[in-house]
Amino acid sequence: MNSHIVLTNHSQKHAWETCKDEEMSRFDQRNNDLAINVATKALEIAERTFGPDHPEVATSLDNLADCNCAQDEYEQSLGNYRKKYCDIAEPLYKRSLVIREKFFGSKHASLFPILEKLSNLYFSSGEHAKGVLIAQQILDIKESTLGHDHPEIVSYIHFLAYYHERLGHYEIAVQLYQRSEVIFEKAGISEHPDLASAMDAIVGMYLNQDQYSKAEPLCQRSLEIRKKMSDPNSRELAHTLDQFMRVYLAQGKFAQAEPLCQRWLEIQEILLPLNAPYEAFKFKEVKVLDRSADWDLKMRNFEDKAACFWERLWCKNTEEPILDNERDFAVKAFIEKVKGAWAKSD
Repeated sequence: MNSHIVLTNHSQKHAWETCKDEEMSRFDQRNNDLAINVATKALEIAERTFGPDHPEVATSLDNLADCNCAQDEYEQSLGNYRKKYCDIAEPLYKRSLVIREKFFGSKHASLFPILEKLSNLYFSSGEHAKGVLIAQQILDIKESTLGHDHPEIVSYIHFLAYYHERLGHYEIAVQLYQRSEVIFEKAGISEHPDLASAMDAIVGMYLNQDQYSKAEPLCQRSLEIRKKMSDPNSRELAHTLDQFMRVYLAQGKFAQAEPLCQRWLEIQEILLPLNAPYEAFKFKEVKVLDRSADWDLKMRNFEDKAACFWERLWCKNTEEPILDNERDFAVKAFIEKVKGAWAKSD
């Protein structure tokens, strides 16, 4: 009798491993529908073979959730943004997490991949209240293994700060970003891309709160780091330039903003994605900065420059004809940005 039970369990385990291998093969082939079916079967076998709270069941839960997330990405590529499959994946990851916590403890390294996947789900869906809890747990695990002052935990501090920022917890977020600066200082690191990212994030929050005097020195330091550490035409450098430009504009410092804007434009012409010329008009508030000139003349000149810039970028990125309404829309948005910046500085 006992030998029969052992044989049965062995055959079930073999069946589970066979299903798992087939599921991974289907997953690698991007055959998501079949992968989901096989992963569902593998989970059922695992529960019968190992019991509902076994780590192997957690593995099957992870695999099934991964297949659903892959199918969701495929649906999104077709223009379907319902996130139906990610809604299925979330409880699977969460059940896997509970099993692993019971089996290994709440700070075991095996929890990290599942927490990271949950965090990615919440990041993409904008569920920041859920995301901040997961980000905190991830940071706790990394601190328990690396220590509280290790430079490698900085990226996880930033991720937690991001969620707090999105929730409007600006004071907490700033403290977290500043903590990453202290960690770098203790490690003797004065220039690092993550350090510039922390400063950029703080500047963004200061901009939201109109605290421009606090933002300006951080912009300057971040820009110095970006110039040394980043590609000369990187998106990161463009982002830093953009924020610095906003800080100057908000204070009416148009002369200081102008060279930043010009450099930003140069980078955008290089980075501008194919068939996306609207991006070129996102923050062009400072192409014309002479406030002493006649307003109507200034705006006509400004509109002419905007239209020329639009046409140049359009011709560079697509062979399609320029439609008047598309050009007018971009130029109008461009002008409104400028008017808003000038009005705010009056």
